[in-house]
Amino acid sequence: MQEKDKAKCTDPVWEGHANCAACAIRKFTMFAYVPVESFDHLLKPIDQVMYPARSHLYEERKRAEFVYVVRSGLVKLENTSSRGETRVVRLLGQGDTIGLEAILNQGQVYTQTAVVLRDAEVCRIPYENLRQLEMEFPHVSEAIMLHWKRQLEAADQVIVDFSTGKVRERVARVLLRLAEESRRLQLADMEMLSVEDMAALIGVTPESISRTLAEMKRERLLVKSATHRFIYDWEGLEASAAADEP
Repeated sequence: MQEKDKAKCTDPVWEGHANCAACAIRKFTMFAYVPVESFDHLLKPIDQVMYPARSHLYEERKRAEFVYVVRSGLVKLENTSSRGETRVVRLLGQGDTIGLEAILNQGQVYTQTAVVLRDAEVCRIPYENLRQLEMEFPHVSEAIMLHWKRQLEAADQVIVDFSTGKVRERVARVLLRLAEESRRLQLADMEMLSVEDMAALIGVTPESISRTLAEMKRERLLVKSATHRFIYDWEGLEASAAADEP
């Protein structure tokens, strides 16, 4: 494989056909089980696309055509009730797969809306391509079910973490989720969500979020390192997130 081809897959501003053989995060995805020699003919239809913050990967109840693997960035999945109320059910970051639920849906429609919270680079995989992979490599099917199981567990955890407890506890849990992503990427700081996005996640007013973040900054739980980036006190945030905090 030529060096210029490898560069395309790891360059965050390049868009076009993904080069899965050179992908730095392949070991975290369902494609870890696919032999390198099979990439050219099985994974060629996969596109690598950049989505800016607040754009949609797809919308609830729309026909499902693709599964998405997050290479970088942060995406939320949300449901809208019959009364028009929106609720976040998952947060997904690097290595996570989005849209798998449509595989089990006979009508093949998306059951949530996927909204980009932080500029995201994703691999967009046609469903037909994924089905072909399942047929040729049984381990891929097992990996899909494992990803699906983890996402269901994560959805339950989001409801518990972000919808219960005091405002400070909920904010701390969101910050820990963001910090987990930074730890996985071996970064010393994390990128903060906007006050509005955080308010939408945990169901409180932006003013409440602003006050809580200001408290945490005064307590040095968060120390600004760059624009929208903060060094965090992991132990301090864990203590703030504890449900039995007075």
